[in-house]
Amino acid sequence: MRLVYNAAYRRDPKLDVRRSGWVGAGLDFFWWCLAAGLGVLAAASPRLLLPPTTDAVTRAVFLNGAFVIVGMVLGALKPQRAWRWGVASILALPLADAIRLGANPNLATLPTEQLVSAFLNSMPDYVTRSVPAGAGAYLGAYLVARGM
Repeated sequence: MRLVYNAAYRRDPKLDVRRSGWVGAGLDFFWWCLAAGLGVLAAASPRLLLPPTTDAVTRAVFLNGAFVIVGMVLGALKPQRAWRWGVASILALPLADAIRLGANPNLATLPTEQLVSAFLNSMPDYVTRSVPAGAGAYLGAYLVARGM
């Protein structure tokens, strides 16, 4: 099967979806890494900023608020395709959990099933954390588009 391209895509660079060169891809990689780093910072913010005696509801509200703020900042800085900042903000969370779990001195004594279940049990949390970040990204992109 041979792919046939429309000649209009070759003539008009605005219609071409491919990027020219590696500069755009490298810059895009920077934004994804920045979003992942800010997502880890937002996930750690309740432990860093709240006292240890804070109840679970306050921690959850603070955590979701931190992800909304991360999304708003990224959506305001890079409003094109704002949905990706909700996804990008949770990309490093499994790695951060693996590092946290690897720092456990009793890791060698844990069975493999327990390690796998720890990761699988935290997956729904990652998805629910991407929702406020995505909503914040769209809000940030909307505010930039309105000039606020």
